[in-house]
Amino acid sequence: REKYFPFLKLQYSDHYSVLPQDLDLFIERIRAVQQGLDGKTVAIVYDQERIEEFYNTVSEKLYGVTYQTIIDQEAPQQLSIGPLVVIDDEPIDVPQENPSLVNDVPNQEIDSDNTETSAAHPIGRDVFNGCKTIIPWSYQIRSSNMRINKIINELKRLDADAYPNACGTLLRALFELSAKWFIEHSDGQDHTKDEFKPVIKNVANLLRNQGRISNSQHSAISADVDVLREIFNGYMHDTDGYPSSEALKNFFKSHRTFIEECQK
Repeated sequence: REKYFPFLKLQYSDHYSVLPQDLDLFIERIRAVQQGLDGKTVAIVYDQERIEEFYNTVSEKLYGVTYQTIIDQEAPQQLSIGPLVVIDDEPIDVPQENPSLVNDVPNQEIDSDNTETSAAHPIGRDVFNGCKTIIPWSYQIRSSNMRINKIINELKRLDADAYPNACGTLLRALFELSAKWFIEHSDGQDHTKDEFKPVIKNVANLLRNQGRISNSQHSAISADVDVLREIFNGYMHDTDGYPSSEALKNFFKSHRTFIEECQK
């Protein structure tokens, strides 16, 4: 979450860094974060309220005040390196020599997988930014499978903040059913009883071998499949777990190419 970068003294401009004068504070705070996370379940990083409470706990343990108080106290010392733009609902600084190319063009979205966008073709408005649903209404995705298509339409209509439990269950179904729909059409066999992790990995391998997802997209879904399985299963079976609408939106946004290719 970029929101907590100032407290952790993290800078971002093409890569993450810490200024030399901030190194001691970074070490002190990141060590406290590591100690605070030790022994905790993964659920803590997908619940915004728990994240907020966690950083306040870390700050109060170190300094006796909330993390926001520390940020406010240290704000005059922060370097402003450029105009503010909003990315994923959080303001960040952009270097003056590399201004963001953002145009308010309806029904276009930033292709996060394409890192070779030409400056002659400005990046369109990110339809995910500020969207209340898991899938933006204008986002073009459709399945020939009637049930999957109904799930897609529901995820375009339901407010994720108001209905996170419903959205979490639907998104899990979208991931799994999309993969099963694809592999059943590939080999002609019934994969109804296949478990979440192996079916996702098998389909990811097939899509990469067919050149339909890139190596980086394949690596991303393969690296996240364990986390996705644990989180999605937690939504279904953990009485203490609670879906984060922000995490759900990021799950779809990060792996939308995988889901889209399964429908083709």
